[in-house]
Amino acid sequence: MNNLLRVFGMTLCLFGALPSMADEARLQNLISQAEAALARDDRQSVDRLIDEIYSLTTGLDPALEGKPEHLSNADYEKRLCPFRQATTPLLTAQELEYLHHEMRLAAYSIVQAKEENAPYIQTTIECVQANGEPVPEALALIKGIEWARKLASADINELRAMAQEYEELIQRHPDNQLYEVLNSIIDMHADNHRLDGLTKETHQLLTEGILYQSNLVEKADKGDLALQLEVAHRLETGDKFRQDHRFAYFWYKRALQNGGGEPAQNGLDRLHPQLDWLDHELVDMWLRKKHRPY
Repeated sequence: MNNLLRVFGMTLCLFGALPSMADEARLQNLISQAEAALARDDRQSVDRLIDEIYSLTTGLDPALEGKPEHLSNADYEKRLCPFRQATTPLLTAQELEYLHHEMRLAAYSIVQAKEENAPYIQTTIECVQANGEPVPEALALIKGIEWARKLASADINELRAMAQEYEELIQRHPDNQLYEVLNSIIDMHADNHRLDGLTKETHQLLTEGILYQSNLVEKADKGDLALQLEVAHRLETGDKFRQDHRFAYFWYKRALQNGGGEPAQNGLDRLHPQLDWLDHELVDMWLRKKHRPY
């Protein structure tokens, strides 16, 4: 299992049961070994030890990806909290910085779905370390929700400032897809503001385009297979939609689950090599949470 995904994943943790004294001693030993491996930059040993910590704290097989079918989302998230508590000392400064941005993306989906006050979110935020401070995932989620709320109400100048942060990050890290996604979301909000400053004719043309997209997506979301394939194709090619292969892949997957057969599978096969692991994780999260990405 990819340990960074487990530490930074979109699934948010809840409280879990405390280990026995024997397990606690073993856990502390594993953490000490992992800290020593980190100090000598032995990532292979770190990964192996984190797998052992995951197994000990969650009772789950680290070879499995994501939530086991026999567990509800709440039960799975509950088991993850002790793992996050245990691995907090193992997070590097670079990983904490990445978590900060990753939780912004998760929080954006939460705010868009109006789930900020959902019980599982509140319980996640209450997942704390022994000193009473939130685990890094919980703290990043709190700040991420603040950021997402600010984005939702930001004026054009605030949006420019928010975009500048990611433009600078993209310059320093041109291959980082997470920064690209967040920057695209800010751009989408800025586009909506720019409509207000356009001429009446241009405003009408763009508004009609947005309404066309919105109506098409709404009907596709209700289960119309033909429209699901159409939305996927238009997103893939940039026809009447801003081209976005992540979103196209999402709709091809929706279509495949809806009986789309060969056309949907062919679309997935075309796009699969163009997406990285983060893109695939995002699509799986959107499907699992039943959230449209836009």
